Amino acid sequence: MDVRMSKNLVERTGQGLFTTSLIVAEGTSNEHRAVLQLIRAHIEKFQRFGQIAFEMRNSADREYAAGRPTQIALLNEHQATLLITFMRNSEIVTEFKVALVDAFFRMAEALRRPPIDLRDPEQLLALLGDYARDKQQLQQQVAELEPKAMFHDEVTAAVNDQPIGAIAKVLGTGEYRLFRWLRDNRILMANNLPYQPYVDAGYFHVVERTWRDSNGEPRFKPQTLVTGKGAVYLQRRWTSKEACAA
Repeated sequence: MDVRMSKNLVERTGQGLFTTSLIVAEGTSNEHRAVLQLIRAHIEKFQRFGQIAFEMRNSADREYAAGRPTQIALLNEHQATLLITFMRNSEIVTEFKVALVDAFFRMAEALRRPPIDLRDPEQLLALLGDYARDKQQLQQQVAELEPKAMFHDEVTAAVNDQPIGAIAKVLGTGEYRLFRWLRDNRILMANNLPYQPYVDAGYFHVVERTWRDSNGEPRFKPQTLVTGKGAVYLQRRWTSKEACAA
């Protein structure tokens, strides 16, 4: 399980239960500024479920210096769910959505329960039993999701496009070797551009890179980039290949 999902995903304020744009960004491996842009682009839709509050907080997020104040958005359960539906569907986004919905549900359930009298032995034993069960379930989830989370962390962001060379490093091989394997398996053509079915499947994007020749004239060259979905696909194919070669 990703360490980002082990923290408190939901907080209680005087206005109710909320999560933040920063928690959503970290939990889905998105850049926080991109999440804020997405919220602002659809602000009217979000505000159908209540006014969004923005506030300044210190952040230890990777895109900011530690402790540097950054603006975050407070999101109620409906707004947070809507935000995730606007994101490209990937395994890490899906896992985070499940964790977030569960966190809202658990927090709401906890608030509905009557206060526990710690002087009552029966209530205290019941509380300890719940804690032990939750701990066991969490340990099981960590064991199941840790390999997936490690791969997504190495890719850095499942929704961001990566060059072939970056994916080669994650897979523990050389860039030239990976290009050759992609061509041999008819994933890339001889010019290192992907075959259309793999583009249609959302595994690759092709972009135009600009460079200047010796005369200062701009030149354009296509470059193949791997999407987050494509990185997971290639990792599975490559792992299968390595297993067969062993």
